[in-house]
Amino acid sequence: MSLPPLSASKRPNLVLPPTTDASVDEDPQPPSSPWASIPTPSSWLPNLLTPTSHKKITNPYFASDSPSTINVDISNFASQFHSSFTPLLSRLRSTPKVSYNLTISDPTLQCLPGHTFQSLPNLLTFTSETITSVGPQEFKACGNLKAVHLPKCETLGSQCFMECDGLKEVQLLSALTVQDSAFSNCKNLTSVSLPKAKMLGNSVFRQCNSLTAVSLMSAEVVGDYFFRECLKLVKFECTAKEVGDYAFWGCVVLKEVDLPEAEKLGDRVFYKCKKIKKVNLPKRKDESGTQKRPLSKPNDEDIPVVQAPTLKQISFQY
Repeated sequence: MSLPPLSASKRPNLVLPPTTDASVDEDPQPPSSPWASIPTPSSWLPNLLTPTSHKKITNPYFASDSPSTINVDISNFASQFHSSFTPLLSRLRSTPKVSYNLTISDPTLQCLPGHTFQSLPNLLTFTSETITSVGPQEFKACGNLKAVHLPKCETLGSQCFMECDGLKEVQLLSALTVQDSAFSNCKNLTSVSLPKAKMLGNSVFRQCNSLTAVSLMSAEVVGDYFFRECLKLVKFECTAKEVGDYAFWGCVVLKEVDLPEAEKLGDRVFYKCKKIKKVNLPKRKDESGTQKRPLSKPNDEDIPVVQAPTLKQISFQY
């Protein structure tokens, strides 16, 4: 039996939910600022971070016009960070899609203790005209670090720039002491300026495969394995009186070494230097006044070398 149709006045008043079209992908509303979705101290943020360029970033934490590079200027370390790098590092590590140019201009901050910025992948440049000492492993494995400006830095700790693959040029005009492995494995480092460096530790430029020429005209001591396996090093000049063991081990294209003040060369200094042609050392004469040939190994005859008074025998073993 069919039911009679309801009149319009007796039909129930149904409220249906609004229809949605699954094929329409509405743009989400961005947060009010690039940092709105990330918990962070806000008291110092507006004055600390300044965008320098903009690029669209597809990341839920950022608005569509978030800055891709940001300048960070630490002008008052005590008040901005309560004398701790922890808030800054927390911010830098929480925004991996943003790159940073970091500047320290606080005159009371003169020492970086070590390990502070280690393995920070989004640090592009570091500048400070107040820092005088950089601790061990301070920037180790900062793979995108491209430039460092430390005009007053006198001491570089061990491994402080080790494995910084993006670093191409280093100018440390005041550095006096460079400790072990400071630039080891910086594979793209091509230029080094250390005009005042006196004491240079072991393996400082070990496996820096893009270095071609280095001049250290204030050096007094160069450590063991100093240039080990620097595969493109062609020329080295240095005023050091002492050069450590295996200093040039595996520098396969090294042709000329100028050590005009050398008094002591370590064991197998030029080990596996197959193309070396000239080593300039201080001249000496024997008691009768006759210049002596200092080398006795069979494979040394074609290398013009003159020995210093206290020089160890040089070994060119292949």
